[in-house]
Amino acid sequence: FSTTLSGLGFSILYGDIGNQTLNAGTDTTELSMFKNSEGSGQFTIAEPTVKLITKNSFGMPLDVKITKLQAENPDATPPTSTSIPNTLPFPLPIKSPTMGQIGQSITADTVLDKDNSNLVNIFSTVPKIIIYTVDAKSVSAATGQSSFVLDTSKISIDMEVEFPLYGTAKNYVVLDTISDLDLGEDLSERAESGMIRIYNSNGFPLDANFQLYFVDANFNKLDSLMSTTELLKAAAVDGSTGKVTTPNVFTKDVVINNSQLTNLGKAKHLLVQVTINTVNGGADNVRLYSDYELDLKMGLQLKMKAYDLDN
Repeated sequence: FSTTLSGLGFSILYGDIGNQTLNAGTDTTELSMFKNSEGSGQFTIAEPTVKLITKNSFGMPLDVKITKLQAENPDATPPTSTSIPNTLPFPLPIKSPTMGQIGQSITADTVLDKDNSNLVNIFSTVPKIIIYTVDAKSVSAATGQSSFVLDTSKISIDMEVEFPLYGTAKNYVVLDTISDLDLGEDLSERAESGMIRIYNSNGFPLDANFQLYFVDANFNKLDSLMSTTELLKAAAVDGSTGKVTTPNVFTKDVVINNSQLTNLGKAKHLLVQVTINTVNGGADNVRLYSDYELDLKMGLQLKMKAYDLDN
């Protein structure tokens, strides 16, 4: 009697797995905090952290190494790319499940901060992404120890970037867009005059200089609302706690001349530019809290020309 078995798989293996290369690779973490940054000016975060979170369900010792850790801003001119000196331990302190934890994923954290890395300097370049590459391999278990691998075993490494909102800003520029504007290129012929009313309630302990640009479909600037930027003064702060007590409210009416009406009619978008500075010319650290708000509203008022409908 004889038989042949083929196409066999496994649900779990026990024993010495030996040295095996695991499927690793490169991943990217987006830094949404800098999404609308123009890239100019200075910005510092006093206490940033980068946390690597590993989850492992392989029941065997692993050597895991970060071979690339890089902060980049592809939108800068020119694009910036800064290597983060790798002060992470090698191998990373990966935890593996025991024989009594088969089927479970065991989590471990490794943290980079201002004390064990140059993160403060790295984030002052206002990067928009962090790229990291991982190498991983299994190693033989110590004598007398058992290893196991399930057909569902895997290891994952995720990155969390935390920005406690404590730091400085000097001439740090943030942009936003009001899109799909179409008032008609003959606006200056139809309108006798115009005015834009600006309302701002600044609940941050930051001075902000504001400007509004009229831009075409390709975001080329056609005109600006004001001849110079308008200062939105910082909110009042309690000296003993460092927290905001009263927002600074500001309202201004800006008359639009005929030339501006012409360019406003040609505009397809409005570009809002805010330049931020912390106190003492951007020298002092300030703390920001989740309940702080910058409320900026604008309204357009047009006085249209009257036409003789009989002609």
